[in-house]
Amino acid sequence: MTLTGGPLAVKIVEGIVFSIIIILSLVGNTLVVLAVYRHRSLRIVCNYYIVSLAIADLLVSLFVLPFSMMTVMLDAWVFGLAWCQIWMTLDVFLCTSSIMNLCAISVDRFRAITTPLKYAMNRSVSHVVIISGIMWLVSLAVAITPVIFWSSSTSSLLEDSGMCALPVDPAFVVTSSIIAFFVPCLLMIACYFIILRVMRKKVRWSNKVSDGLQNPVTQKSVQDGQTVQQNQAETSPVTNNTTAKDSAILVSCETDKSEPSTAQDNTNTINQQSKHMQKTEEPPVTVRRVTATNKEGRAAKTLGIVMAVFCLCWIPFFVTNVVNSVFYEVNIDLFLAFVWLGYFNSMLNPLLYTCFNMEFRSAFKKLLFCS
Repeated sequence: MTLTGGPLAVKIVEGIVFSIIIILSLVGNTLVVLAVYRHRSLRIVCNYYIVSLAIADLLVSLFVLPFSMMTVMLDAWVFGLAWCQIWMTLDVFLCTSSIMNLCAISVDRFRAITTPLKYAMNRSVSHVVIISGIMWLVSLAVAITPVIFWSSSTSSLLEDSGMCALPVDPAFVVTSSIIAFFVPCLLMIACYFIILRVMRKKVRWSNKVSDGLQNPVTQKSVQDGQTVQQNQAETSPVTNNTTAKDSAILVSCETDKSEPSTAQDNTNTINQQSKHMQKTEEPPVTVRRVTATNKEGRAAKTLGIVMAVFCLCWIPFFVTNVVNSVFYEVNIDLFLAFVWLGYFNSMLNPLLYTCFNMEFRSAFKKLLFCS
């Protein structure tokens, strides 16, 4: 593939669009890092995964995007062979790190929803550091492979076409694409699919508990400390509020600040609720069911947004990259458009993974308005 020139108007539009992406990505990811650094309430275990993601995207914005923009604008690589190899390594390393951190966040959400008690007891900063470190090391291994084995090809390509690009060796492209994207993508889809199924079960269980608490016989047995409710409390959430908390956990860590709960705590909660229901009038069961269904719908919508954005940004590039190396040469303009679509994900990540969190939004306002 070789770069081709274009009309001046097209170049101006491309420059404006690329500059907006770079600036917003820099601002958004910097705000995430500063918010966690300056606000103690955000320094919780789950948010460190988001910080790791923001650092990867911030570095993409600093060391990858400006040089990619200049190459497109000038229709050639003008920064020399040495920086070409460094830049390519950083490009693969940082973009893969961003994807790997997204995968780590999805697995963390999976554990928080499916095994909340075990997750709450085992979470720690050291655990996050180890997992994030593994993600970064895997990304580095993928990035340095072409520099070690295909450095001469890069030099020849730069001399012949003026392009700074990775080798199109089919074995490398297919293997690196599987490790850097397809496996993490399938894992994320599986995690979020299971999360959605678990949340639907919790809604159904919550409705059954609500029906039981309204039944006078069940209320009396709860007050007497019967074991059926206690056994249910050991494995399931208590009320529809759990569904709301689960929705928040999907893309934020608002519930991560709570202390690990126990089965006895859940049993006490049921007892308190049953006593309170004798004194106050509860909403009709149908109303609570509609509320729970609405919460489930919002959670499903959130899952859909997260997965749709990730897949729409990265699938076109990785599919095109494999096609270009294995089957036939893809149009350069189309290929570059898909490259920048992947870069666009670095701008969207801080929006998706923080703006659903009220504390992050509040911290952003304080940082932006110096309040």
